[in-house]
Amino acid sequence: MTDAPRRRGPHLSRLSLRVEVLDGRSDRPVVQILVDGKDLFATVRPAWRGFDPAEMLRETSPLVPVEHGQRVALYLCSCGIAGCGVIAPAVVASPDGRRVSWVDFRDYVGVFDGPLADRAARHEGRSWDLLDLHFDRDQYLTEVGRASAAWRADLRDGA
Repeated sequence: MTDAPRRRGPHLSRLSLRVEVLDGRSDRPVVQILVDGKDLFATVRPAWRGFDPAEMLRETSPLVPVEHGQRVALYLCSCGIAGCGVIAPAVVASPDGRRVSWVDFRDYVGVFDGPLADRAARHEGRSWDLLDLHFDRDQYLTEVGRASAAWRADLRDGA
C-alpha cells in the first residue's frame, strides 16, 4: 500500500435543465440551465436568458456533444436576439468518453441566430470570465434526454 495521494480528475458538476416562462407569458418559454443547482450565467449577465426549448430540447439537441465538439450558445442577450450577444462555450466529449465539458466560454455579436452557428469558427468572439465546466457523461446525457422528453410531452399534452 502506498501513501501517495491519488490523482483526481476535474470536479464533475451536475447539469439540470428547466423550462421557465418569461414575464408570465406561456408563449415565451426558455431553457434555464443550472449547474450544481445554480444559474451560473445569471452572475455574469443577470437579465440574459436561455433559448426557446424548441431550439435547445429538440430531438437532436445542440447540447449533445458531436465528434469533434462544437460551440453552442446557451444564453442570449436580454433583448431576445442572439445576434446581440451570447454565452457560448465549446461543448466537447472527453477522449475517454466519460465526461462532457463546456470550455472556452465566448460572446459573439452578429454571429449566432440560434444555439448553433457554423460561422462561429471563423470569429474569435470575446472571452467570458467563466471557468470550464465538466460533467459526468451519463448524468449529462440523461438530463438532456429527460428535459427533451418532458418538453415534447408537454407539447403533445398542450401544456
